[in-house]
Amino acid sequence: MLSAVYALMTGKAALTIVDQGVVSATNFLSSILMGRACAKDEFGLYLLGFSIVIIATNTQIALITAAYTVFSPKMEEGERTRYTGSTFLHHLTLAAITVLVLAGMGIGFWFTGKPAGLAPVVAVLTAVILFIMLKEYARQVCFAGLRTKAVLLLDSAVFIFQIAGLLSLVVLGWISSRNAYGVIGMVCAVAGGMWLLSMRGRITLKPADAWPHFRKNWAFSKWFFAYNLAFIAANQLYPWLLVAFHGTEANGVFGACMGVVFFANPFIIGLGNFLGPKSAHAYAQGGPEELRRVVSLANRFFLVTMIIFSGSMFLLGDWFLVLLYGRPYAGNGLVVAVLALGQLVWALTVPSNFGLNAVERPDVSFKSLLLSLAVMVTLGLWAVYAWGPIGVAAGLFAGNVAACIYTRVAYARQIRVLEAQRVTL
Repeated sequence: MLSAVYALMTGKAALTIVDQGVVSATNFLSSILMGRACAKDEFGLYLLGFSIVIIATNTQIALITAAYTVFSPKMEEGERTRYTGSTFLHHLTLAAITVLVLAGMGIGFWFTGKPAGLAPVVAVLTAVILFIMLKEYARQVCFAGLRTKAVLLLDSAVFIFQIAGLLSLVVLGWISSRNAYGVIGMVCAVAGGMWLLSMRGRITLKPADAWPHFRKNWAFSKWFFAYNLAFIAANQLYPWLLVAFHGTEANGVFGACMGVVFFANPFIIGLGNFLGPKSAHAYAQGGPEELRRVVSLANRFFLVTMIIFSGSMFLLGDWFLVLLYGRPYAGNGLVVAVLALGQLVWALTVPSNFGLNAVERPDVSFKSLLLSLAVMVTLGLWAVYAWGPIGVAAGLFAGNVAACIYTRVAYARQIRVLEAQRVTL
């Protein structure tokens, strides 16, 4: 088991985990600055805005870059540059649609006045979401080509300027959720622009190719899109339910607890960013046997790291919560502990998910999230109404357990089928 950990902590995998550490530090420190400098209700608004960002970027990954990660390694250089150009046009189209949707949402929030204070936040997000999505598109394209150093450079620059910008707002007394997203948008605009300059020669824009490439992607990514919709319903609706039942202050408490659990993100998301392309390359070059090896190493790595993490959160979760966010958040250590357990279960789902994606079975991920969605609309909905933040943690944990069991069983069956087919050929 220790050899598995060592194998995944060297080379590009290590760089990817370091990069996710930078991304998580950016989100984490931004969260702490907002949580300490703002009242709980204002912090709750910031977190609702963050859920909108997650929905937009996850939709982009589902529709555009997930397929790019699988298909681009199989292409020759010239074909790949045209394919990249098509996906960039897809990004621009999706970003324009997102702007229109956010504008409509903002108008609705403005006229209804509910949730209170959210309309100005959505207005700012409408203005900057294109740049936030561009930055994420740039990251995923680099990951697909295993260009981890480029991603690390990009994310390091975002970290420096985003934290500096938010600190400036605090010092000047201008800190608010809408001003924070204004700063984040400007930083992403600069980072995305610099990345585009660095991609000269790697992107060939041919509008005539955009539709055929979209059709090719859609045959694969339709399952990711369905998966994303199910993910939004099963996970990202929880904060909105919490606000509806208990107000934005309760969402601020939940967000602080999630902020503590963010410590696990460099391991889960970071290795996931490497595992997606690595699984695709492993299957393309070495078949199901090599894919099984990669997924097995990742499973062992996650098991070791996440058991340590979850145990630490059970013992010290409340202490970390007070240390990072202050005394107003004391007494919510149980929420942190249950969320940490949910992270452990989710981590044990990730390798199998990417293994299935590599063999072009993204439908399994969608079906697993349907189980999470079923948990959300039954146990989860009731738990949030009855228990508030701890109910959200319980709902997420139960949904992750259902998805994990289904995904791991489906992956084991699929890999056995592929290995059997390889033997008979």
